[in-house]
Amino acid sequence: MARSAVIYGMGRSASLVLQKIRGQFGDEFHVEAMLGESRGTFQGLPVMDFAQLAKAKKPYAVILPNAAKRMPKLLGRLSAIPDAQVFFVPGGQLRREENEREHFFIPIDKGKPWLMGFEYHVADHCNLNCKGCGHCANLLDRSFSDIESYRRDLRRLGQLYAGVGLIRLMGGEPFLNRELEEYVALTRNSFPISELHIVTNGLLLPQADRSLLEAIAFHQVILDISMYPPTAAAWDKIEPVLEEFGIENNISPVTEFYKRFARTPVSDKEAVFRECSTKTCHSLRDGKLAACIVPFSTQALNQAYHTQIPIDGWIDLYEPGIDGEEINRRLDTPLELCSHCKREKEFFPWEARSREEARLQDWICEEG
Repeated sequence: MARSAVIYGMGRSASLVLQKIRGQFGDEFHVEAMLGESRGTFQGLPVMDFAQLAKAKKPYAVILPNAAKRMPKLLGRLSAIPDAQVFFVPGGQLRREENEREHFFIPIDKGKPWLMGFEYHVADHCNLNCKGCGHCANLLDRSFSDIESYRRDLRRLGQLYAGVGLIRLMGGEPFLNRELEEYVALTRNSFPISELHIVTNGLLLPQADRSLLEAIAFHQVILDISMYPPTAAAWDKIEPVLEEFGIENNISPVTEFYKRFARTPVSDKEAVFRECSTKTCHSLRDGKLAACIVPFSTQALNQAYHTQIPIDGWIDLYEPGIDGEEINRRLDTPLELCSHCKREKEFFPWEARSREEARLQDWICEEG
């Protein structure tokens, strides 16, 4: 007999799961309602909120489609509903036409912590070098990460967390790293149901090894392509590669950058953190995790311009006694560095700028 189920969300992913259940997996689950933050209807089904779910007199299967970064908070809310059994549907499975039951509905232990996600630099330097690069790639020497160090850190994250929502391999420019194929396979094998992306300017795609492009498609990696002016100019060479290998991609047009960092504290760190859109872009580097890239980029500015901005925010994954819950708590805590981020962004047109041309003012706002 099909189990009573609710599906979280009312977007495209939730709609796709509902279609799959009504078709291919109708004997597994019977969807009685959608789960959301408000009441109403969705595709003929009532929408219940979490309070209604908690009061329900039956043990629902709760299906979370492609939740990625929302997983930790959703599991936190569902942990208070002991009768709810949670299933996660990976985004990659939603993009397949045919699926097997065991790969589509992944049972989740809602009592174990999840990490929202992390970004990892496989290369620090870049082939483009943008003025005011948020990762300071144009200030850094040619440098690649160490895959064995990354392997240890993935193993450690696997000990601390039941899963990771979103993983983004980036730089610098990740396609400069000739081991990128190994990084892709290692990441996917370590966290098979995570959403996996590579962030790139796309300029090296036409020269990329065929085996790398095949691995990206095979491991269901999404390319997040920053459409800088040089990328747009080369798009007629880049797009055929994506189409030939069937690589899913997100395009983000980039015509301007912004800066908001100050040499001295200028803001209320609590208010800045509360409003920050990058506080969920956690950064993993050499056994340490931070809420965002700012501790790393500040370190690069200090080294390049001999500034002495105090740095905080790194969390040592190997700290004795630390666990995933404690790390998540710290990741959700404002840094002292947040007081150096102005609440107003200063925008400027995108342009390339080499290390020799770069100035501290490319990153630091006028003060006073």
